[in-house]
Amino acid sequence: MINMIRIDKTFDKFMDEDHNKLLGYLKNNNIYPLHYEKKIKKDVKEIHNHIYSICLWSNEFDEVPINQKIFLIQMRSDAIQSLYLSLLGFKKPVKLLLRGLIEDILNHLYYYDHKIEYERLETEPKYYQSNKYLWDYLKNQPRMKPIIEETETFSTLKQYYGDLSKYVHSSSSEYVEYINTIDKIYFEIDFFKQYKKEIINISCCINYLLYVFYKVNVEYESELYNYIIKFIPDKYKKSLIKM
Repeated sequence: MINMIRIDKTFDKFMDEDHNKLLGYLKNNNIYPLHYEKKIKKDVKEIHNHIYSICLWSNEFDEVPINQKIFLIQMRSDAIQSLYLSLLGFKKPVKLLLRGLIEDILNHLYYYDHKIEYERLETEPKYYQSNKYLWDYLKNQPRMKPIIEETETFSTLKQYYGDLSKYVHSSSSEYVEYINTIDKIYFEIDFFKQYKKEIINISCCINYLLYVFYKVNVEYESELYNYIIKFIPDKYKKSLIKM
């Protein structure tokens, strides 16, 4: 009987249960801005679903070598923290975490097939691959290139990375936070709406890249694909025909 259950319905059930637990935790710990509940209820649900989709990858590949899962775990951590801090009104840390998500996917796609380089990363304090190198690696990854070059995924992530870096580095007065007392830190709905757009767009790109990577580079088959596909925009799905 269990084999007759649709995998997407099973994931939906777990996702809904996790969402309800999340809301309970946030409300019990006075993190959820109740006075905005009607305005953000659907937003929180949508954000949670996309973050949950990212978390599924680290669960799927829990029993693999450390270099093939560490950045999926980091991705999960960054995504979860970003929602938590966005509800508290910590703007700059949220931007840093969103940028971290992009760095996580770049690192994962590279170090998955580079065990020795990962060992050097762990043992040599001054060793690391520059962001430029990782971007170039993704852009020219031979098995993925013919597929992802048909989409805007690469350029979208790179644009977000550049924009988020401006906040992280306070590149001009426009991107500087003027917090001089702790009571200036509070939930702002406009910022939250912007965060929603960013986390969803970034997670869609991440899910797309991981979907392609595991299909064509690792040649790994899983029921997870049948669920993750719903988190990949239609405009990107057309390229999957090439796989």
